[in-house]
Amino acid sequence: MSDNVKERVEHLQSKFNFLENFIDGVFSNEVHLTKKEGVGVFKLALEKTGDNPKDVVYIDDKREYAETAKKLGMSAIHFKNPEQLRSELKNLGFIK
Repeated sequence: MSDNVKERVEHLQSKFNFLENFIDGVFSNEVHLTKKEGVGVFKLALEKTGDNPKDVVYIDDKREYAETAKKLGMSAIHFKNPEQLRSELKNLGFIK
């Protein structure tokens, strides 16, 4: 999920070719919902993937968005740095 505007996504894609690392995505500029608005875009992402919330870990550098994901039953991590992320993913059993 990304709240970035279309032009920023296109710029980052042209510079880093990062979208190739993902199967799919939900972009606020396409679905007209933002993470700030609440659970709507999170529910849409779950519907799109068909995933059970308990099988999902949501990672964001904004605590409020991680808290929103938790309200829907997802595991969520408030990202601070790579080491903290790795440790929390291990604790949750998502990586070894």
